[in-house]
Amino acid sequence: MERSHLAVFLVWLPACGTPSSDTGPGGDADADADTDPESCCVHSGLRNVGGTWRWAFTEDHEQATGESGSWTRTLERDGERRQVTEKGVTYDHRTGMEVCWTAVFTYVCDGGGVWIVHSETEYTYESGTVAGDGWSDTTYTDPGRVMPRWIEMGSTWTQRAGGTIRSEASIVDFSYTTEYAVTDTGPITVPAGTFDTLEVEWTGSAEMGTFRAAPGVGTVWTTEEVLLEWSTGR
Repeated sequence: MERSHLAVFLVWLPACGTPSSDTGPGGDADADADTDPESCCVHSGLRNVGGTWRWAFTEDHEQATGESGSWTRTLERDGERRQVTEKGVTYDHRTGMEVCWTAVFTYVCDGGGVWIVHSETEYTYESGTVAGDGWSDTTYTDPGRVMPRWIEMGSTWTQRAGGTIRSEASIVDFSYTTEYAVTDTGPITVPAGTFDTLEVEWTGSAEMGTFRAAPGVGTVWTTEEVLLEWSTGR
């Protein structure tokens, strides 16, 4: 049930800070520790504490998969952490399967960038006479850098992460590497409005995709999702 972490939050200033190394949270990068919202990269969306975002699948995704749905994300601050809560429902028109879920993603911002450190999900599903529920809890013993503190046209970075996923059925260790590159800039119009964005392409071991991030807003479009509306925080 967990979607791409960059799809959850990725971008108001022309810069996010000084480019830095791939040091994880608690490392040398803590010289610029998270003492205020501006310590998070402007293209991560994590400065907008108290903000809300409503999303849906793109028309292309719906046509290709038969899957429709919408979900809302809210951002709160817990000490030096940012917590994104996602609640939504999807419906698969081919199988009749409806899935409802609540997920919480926890991030840390420091001089090295934005890091995913924990996530948890609870969900229910129903299709005809078949119904059930489940949960998962992901701990990142090797936190993954979602985004550096600074990105601009031509920026590249690597996300390396590892940890353990616990669920009602199993305990599984994992590790992955994803490459990112800012390949274009320019405006994009989505239901939530028109935004000046950076276009980021990413490649993993088995899949790839593209997203567009706007300063002060975060991700506004991906190859699967589109932003319907958003509001600023406190």
